[in-house]
Amino acid sequence: MSPMPRGAEDRSVCLQNLPPSWLDISQAAALPLKINRLLRQFGDLEGHPFISRSPMGVTATARFTQRLSVDAAIRALDGLDRNSDLDQFDAAREEGQFAVRDEDRLRVELFTSAAYNA
Repeated sequence: MSPMPRGAEDRSVCLQNLPPSWLDISQAAALPLKINRLLRQFGDLEGHPFISRSPMGVTATARFTQRLSVDAAIRALDGLDRNSDLDQFDAAREEGQFAVRDEDRLRVELFTSAAYNA
């Protein structure tokens, strides 16, 4: 991944432990669109999500134009059940959080280059 412009890192989110249905090889081309659709509910993005694959799994990184959007996305998405239908997620609809096993939690966090290189 190329170096980020100054100030861009604090507007970027990293998504991990994505829904298994999104990672199906037949859905590979749709993955950036699904992530884009999910995140744009919280604000405008700068470009398209960056998808990387490693032995640790698939990671998607996206950069918002506003820091407030990052905070809203993390608050709403981090810890959701990745087995739920995230294609139908609606940020405007407030739903209660149910107990979710750790291995089934979607992980959304502030992107940092230190975390990315770990």
